[in-house]
Amino acid sequence: MANEILQKGNHIKSEKLSYKAFQKMFGSSIGLRAPGMFIEKLRRKAENTGGKLEDINTYRIKLSQVCHCGRQEKKTRGKRWQKCPCGMDTQRDLFSAYLACFVEKDTLVVDQAHKAWSGMDIVLRTAMSELKRSIRGPVPSSLGL
Repeated sequence: MANEILQKGNHIKSEKLSYKAFQKMFGSSIGLRAPGMFIEKLRRKAENTGGKLEDINTYRIKLSQVCHCGRQEKKTRGKRWQKCPCGMDTQRDLFSAYLACFVEKDTLVVDQAHKAWSGMDIVLRTAMSELKRSIRGPVPSSLGL
């Protein structure tokens, strides 16, 4: 999976997460999936190709709670769709990934995200369709479908 990600590019942005907190919440299933080990492998492989893996501070930059228009709204983890009065309506995780592209030095550059938004809603909906097609078996409820 790390190699598949690096085929798309070698400058990767990832939310800085506490894997120990995951383990407290989800128990031994986290150990089986080893997300911390995966991120470290991805970081090492990116650096070997001249790229880097950049951690985004989730406490400072709340990507899942902000819109590209600048409006911020606190959401529960169960709310999987990002809807804003400005008209933006898309899956929360995909939108957070879009916004991550506009994080520079631990700051979200909202103006750039807003300017680049034109047509991105179609791209994100296409990505969601591709994701649905790629899933074998039941679709996880965490996707909000």
